[in-house]
Amino acid sequence: MLNANALCSVEELKNHLEIAGVNIQTAFLSLYNSSADATGATFQVTATTLILVVTGGANAGTSTLTFADADKDTLGELVTAINGLGKGWVANSQGLSSADSTDLTIKESTSCLLIADQQVLYGANNARLETYINSTSSFLERECDRSFHSATYTNEEYNGNGRTKFWLKQYPITSITSLTFYDRYNATTLYEMTEDKDYYADLNTGRLDNLIGVWTKDTRNIRVTYVAGYTTIPEDLKVLCMDIIDFQITKKRMIVAQGLWKENAIVIKETLPKNLQLQIQEFKRIVF
Repeated sequence: MLNANALCSVEELKNHLEIAGVNIQTAFLSLYNSSADATGATFQVTATTLILVVTGGANAGTSTLTFADADKDTLGELVTAINGLGKGWVANSQGLSSADSTDLTIKESTSCLLIADQQVLYGANNARLETYINSTSSFLERECDRSFHSATYTNEEYNGNGRTKFWLKQYPITSITSLTFYDRYNATTLYEMTEDKDYYADLNTGRLDNLIGVWTKDTRNIRVTYVAGYTTIPEDLKVLCMDIIDFQITKKRMIVAQGLWKENAIVIKETLPKNLQLQIQEFKRIVF
């Protein structure tokens, strides 16, 4: 399942990797029909079903297996259901039995009569792709020291810096509900600032300009309630996330090929290409 901070969808990532020439297809199961008296046998994978057709002979007929059914929604269950049909159908799992049946790649009607014409059905491991998206999205948030999705921040505290400007932690700003000078020792509000009268907010950068003086220097003496972040993730940020995943997948395969891969190993930021590191810098939180 994708986390709330995910910067792209699984389908967007699949399309991106396909365009980049990264093969994410994995063998899920093998399939054939053993009916010796049949004149033909085919299978077809749609977004929601596996359609099995036998032409001629005692087993002639069509069987449609629906991925949404509780006993067919994983690949392991789907293999069991195929073999349970009888009618000469033989299926064998190639691994990833717990993957969703909907992970199978859509395929047009394909011949699979007798073992000599056995076919392998492929798919993308969506759960693994979700893990890549979640971990990379969190990595980018940590590196950039900000959250990207729109959210409400209530009474977020800041230290007054004695200057005319300071920057909110999150941006772009959608709206500011309240901005107050706060006496944390006595737990009282000293003064509530009015936008465009007492201060100006640069919505794109999160900068607040004091129009009537300076932000009095003190510890946690400013409280802000506001909405900030992207309601729609910018395309360049989305692509950056997917490019980093592309690099991780490619890098892992190189390490595996060299016999150096260890389970749960991660690609640390220092190994990222310079162009990706520079793109990360563009989204880092502004700190002065």
